[in-house]
Amino acid sequence: VYDAIFSSRQLLRSPEFQDIEYLPGRIVDKLEEGRDTVTLRLRNPNAPDFTSMAARRVVLACGPVNSSHLLLNSVPEKLRSIRLHDSQYFMFPIWLRGFRKPMDKKIQTHSLAQIFMEIRDSEISRHPIHLQLYSYMMPFVDRICAVSRLPRAVSESMAHRIAWKMMAVQGYLHSRDSSFAELSIANGTGLLRGTVIRSNRIEPLVCQVLGTMRQIGRK
Repeated sequence: VYDAIFSSRQLLRSPEFQDIEYLPGRIVDKLEEGRDTVTLRLRNPNAPDFTSMAARRVVLACGPVNSSHLLLNSVPEKLRSIRLHDSQYFMFPIWLRGFRKPMDKKIQTHSLAQIFMEIRDSEISRHPIHLQLYSYMMPFVDRICAVSRLPRAVSESMAHRIAWKMMAVQGYLHSRDSSFAELSIANGTGLLRGTVIRSNRIEPLVCQVLGTMRQIGRK
């Protein structure tokens, strides 16, 4: 059902999901758990009235923020707040020194990572740091052309040469080294309130990752 990410209509048309009924214009506002069933309270954003629906089981799959909001609204006596963890994302370029054979203009480009790396070094962090390396691809060329401020016909040849000599590193820190948000319900409103707690470890860790990559590049 990968295509369903882009088209819910395609998902509903597939033979495996013929028993699914899609209800447009309905928002689940609250869940009420009974002995054998769960009651869903539904609201129409264009009308003040509520309707309900009963089910034996409910699967929440509406994203971390909306799912947290629904849980906090449904069981306020059991759940006062939810901590939403982040995995800090960062990116930096690498310039490939030395000779590299001329670029083959017939090469089939893509935008997938070519190398995956894990840094496991207790002197940097007690938790692994995940890295993905990307080599020459057309998005590099397009971005270089965009910042060059030259006409595309002039900058594209230069951009291809620059992109051929560089890589991009995309990294993710562990959630325990990243910032997080405390989610709760504002008193008497039912509205979600979030407070971001920023980590002071992010910048030092990214600097250490840069240093580690620099050492690897020298070997």
